[in-house]
Amino acid sequence: MSRDTASQRSGGALGGAGRRSARVEADRQQRYVAAFVRPTLPEEALYPRRIVASITAFAGALLVWARGLLIVCALREHAL
Repeated sequence: MSRDTASQRSGGALGGAGRRSARVEADRQQRYVAAFVRPTLPEEALYPRRIVASITAFAGALLVWARGLLIVCALREHAL
């Protein structure tokens, strides 16, 4: 039996009341999907914080360089 024939027979068995209740249920569920407030673009970006990230990366590199310099100086002084 083809799908069309099967759907016609089941639709006929349910009658118009079944289709109406299905339509009412679909309309009720569709209300939850409706947008109440239109989306807007943000005025300013929260992320990524480029300036903060750049300063943090520079400060971290500076600390690593300073620690390395202190270790090298300590080794030179100790070797004398």
